[in-house]
Amino acid sequence: MKKKGFVSFCVKAIILLALLVVVDKAVGFTFVKMKDYGLKTNPECMWLKTPYVVEKVDADVIIIGASTATHHYVTSMIEDSLGLSVYNCGQDGCFYLYQNCIINMVLDRYKPKKIIWDIQPERVNAIGDMKEYQNIRYLSPYYGKNSWATEYINSEEKMSALKMKSQMFAYNSKILNSMFPLVMKGSTTKKGYIPLPSEGYEYPSLSEGYIDDSKYHVDRKKLDIFAATVERCKKEEVELLIIGSPGYIHVNKAYKSAVSDLQKVAARYGYEVHDYADYYLNDPTKFKDSGHLNQKGAVDFTEMVIGKHLYTRK
Repeated sequence: MKKKGFVSFCVKAIILLALLVVVDKAVGFTFVKMKDYGLKTNPECMWLKTPYVVEKVDADVIIIGASTATHHYVTSMIEDSLGLSVYNCGQDGCFYLYQNCIINMVLDRYKPKKIIWDIQPERVNAIGDMKEYQNIRYLSPYYGKNSWATEYINSEEKMSALKMKSQMFAYNSKILNSMFPLVMKGSTTKKGYIPLPSEGYEYPSLSEGYIDDSKYHVDRKKLDIFAATVERCKKEEVELLIIGSPGYIHVNKAYKSAVSDLQKVAARYGYEVHDYADYYLNDPTKFKDSGHLNQKGAVDFTEMVIGKHLYTRK
């Protein structure tokens, strides 16, 4: 009787496991189909930005970065100036390692004429809250399918090789991202650019430094990753414009050290890092908050970038 009971238990466990595997695969298949349909019917939806950039973007000029890219570069102005197609690939809350990964994933698929990389120099800090674990949720659907995404996720999550075997785990943070494009019709970005309001709120006060001076220590691994990405752009003859965006934040010694570390690496490959962190420190009306320009500030900043760094048709 005990033997029969054990066999029965094993059979039931195997059946349950098989059902879980089937359900897991079905969930992954469903999310992929929802994402593909969303990209087809509503590609401008902000919820589909990462898959659009990874799988579909083919603009002559792309803008890479976090929320400072999303809100600081007016796509239409750059298009009008260059006479080229432009897409703002900025993804809010996604920083240094994500951006390196995205650039390489794009370059594997096609070669844009120009990349404008809005970088966050403070993210090369090795101390403090600079972990980027939260960003893997955008790239987890590509785990095991793309080497750059896989390597990035492995570097941030020790158990990723096991966890990512489950489609439900890989897609568990993408439910809304897959559903919203199906019900939110029309464009929710302006070729990736999302303006922030210029009025109707209290303008920010000057914030403390990006990094505590006593807590800055450069992460050499991150600099090596940066060097590899910049070197690849050089080899593939991609024009690369690297910019540090304005913030209404005190620019201290630690931040300047981070900029200097990045500049030294970029210079090895003939590129520069143009830092504009303190560009509008005399004018808080250009900011929605201490870290982001409002639409008025974005228009001014984009105009300056065009005038100083981009070739125009004028």
